[in-house]
Amino acid sequence: MPRNISFALTTDQIRDQTKTVTRRKGWRFLKRGDILNACVKCMGLKPGEQIERLGQIYVKDVRREPLDAMDTRQPNRTNYGHDEARKEGFPNMTGSEFVDMFCEHMGGEANQEVTRIEFGYMPEYADGVGECPKCGPAPMKETIVDQDGIPQQVLCLGCKETAVPV
Repeated sequence: MPRNISFALTTDQIRDQTKTVTRRKGWRFLKRGDILNACVKCMGLKPGEQIERLGQIYVKDVRREPLDAMDTRQPNRTNYGHDEARKEGFPNMTGSEFVDMFCEHMGGEANQEVTRIEFGYMPEYADGVGECPKCGPAPMKETIVDQDGIPQQVLCLGCKETAVPV
């Protein structure tokens, strides 16, 4: 069963699929290819409230980095900071503005180390995530299954190439 991950501050960006990166405190256990349930809110639900799932995402890349790596007040970081703010779902923010917002909502200092998670959106018809030689982790669709129900060939839904399941 996939873990839930909250997008309370960026629900609209997840719904319109303009967000492809998220930064988190913790989440060190995550690895490429993991599937997660994107939710509006996972914790702090009031009695009777239910988790609202937005869809499934899969992890394309995960790494630890200092939050201020995207701080555009630092020399030579303007492009990275703006590009990352856009991937976070904030195209009109500078990297510095994003760092300030993150610290305000999540706590901590600009120089704290965070987990940067790059992800893609799982199509509903995907059977899971596999390792494509061209795309890396990508949603897959089983195309040939043996008599025991074990996939023998899968189709990468990113580049439409066939691959052997991992």
